[in-house]
Amino acid sequence: MSKWYHEKHIVEFNECDPSKTVYNSKYFVWFENSRFAIAEQVQLSSYVEKMAKEKGDSIIFPVLEAECKFLLPIPMGTHLILRTKLEKPKAAKLVFKHIATGELDGKEYAVATTTVGVLSAKNGLLISLDDNFKKLINDYLES
Repeated sequence: MSKWYHEKHIVEFNECDPSKTVYNSKYFVWFENSRFAIAEQVQLSSYVEKMAKEKGDSIIFPVLEAECKFLLPIPMGTHLILRTKLEKPKAAKLVFKHIATGELDGKEYAVATTTVGVLSAKNGLLISLDDNFKKLINDYLES
């Protein structure tokens, strides 16, 4: 089961190139903001802080893969709905699906996937998701 996080956004001048179309790199900023919002809802930061105190290590979440299909150019001033969902983890990776849709016209502008690793800050290796970590995510997905 997955649930979607929704965020409204109006494309601003500083996000566009001279043709008043969104720069490709801006999509990934939007996706990152959505991932952080979901992490906040899951309460991952408090879990990571607790783990750091207990085990003398902390967790880092680097992006391992990012793929975006740019379906249509997004003009300046477009009202968007940015939807992101966290998939149920199967390994030491968190997979997020993203969709950028026009709020007023319903057009699908982009679909993307980002994969974030769950790594030990101490040794830089992928770590298994412990039961408490899985429970936080499952509670979020089922709420």
